[in-house]
Amino acid sequence: MSYIYHYTTLPALISIISNRRLKLTRLDKFNELYEYNGFFPENMPYDHEIKRMFKDIFVSSWISDKNESIGLWKMFSSLESGVRIGINTTNMFSKSESCEVQVTPLAFRIFGNSFKQKKPCNTIEMVAVEGRESCKVEILEILNSEEQESSIEEIHANLQKKKNLPYISSNSLSYPNEVRLISKVLSKNKPTNKKELKEYEAGIGMDDNFEFILVSLPSSFFEDIEIVVSPDFSETNYITLNAFLSKVGLHTAIRSHLTSSYHNYKDKSTLINM
Repeated sequence: MSYIYHYTTLPALISIISNRRLKLTRLDKFNELYEYNGFFPENMPYDHEIKRMFKDIFVSSWISDKNESIGLWKMFSSLESGVRIGINTTNMFSKSESCEVQVTPLAFRIFGNSFKQKKPCNTIEMVAVEGRESCKVEILEILNSEEQESSIEEIHANLQKKKNLPYISSNSLSYPNEVRLISKVLSKNKPTNKKELKEYEAGIGMDDNFEFILVSLPSSFFEDIEIVVSPDFSETNYITLNAFLSKVGLHTAIRSHLTSSYHNYKDKSTLINM
């Protein structure tokens, strides 16, 4: 894999470049229509344990498909003010599937900017999404084969060893060729002392208020970066964006290859509706 692509908005792009940080969403907070929520049946054993894992995983969704489509622009960005970032993964992940970053929790100011009980791994890794049915079957096999002879903790550990399982997009409406940039946090082991357990659970409760994190981006993220503007991107926005990119020393943005055909479609639609 060489390039992966992320559809976003113009303000988000400016923020990513200016602050050199990327926002990741906690896995259990993904949009239900496209992502992981609702995958596990109600009667699946230890469903709550698997869902607990999602609160320790933060994700930014990308795709490996370089071809644009109107549907993609509408689904993940905007036809009027959207941008698509393309990054060369061989730069960012040249030595392994992960690279070091600095994780900052993101929530209301009252919760501060640090975890109480959890510890960030301070790494980001690239994981390709696999098929939903194979994921479901494999998890069921693990649970069913070990249900009688293993503790919940052992099953949880074995699930974590299956590197891709917690990251797989499971809804049939998820977009194919999805690639996820993943950052994880580690929960401390539960203490046995009642007083310490109470403090631990209170800390975990506070940590669960962090639904997003910001990760620092290495310089390699911006090497060979590609920026494409959406099909109906205004001329004013285009000039403003290119002035900004020139100021920060990045390549000029290019127009979507769908721009001309989309404008022709709009012109014909206007004539028909007159």
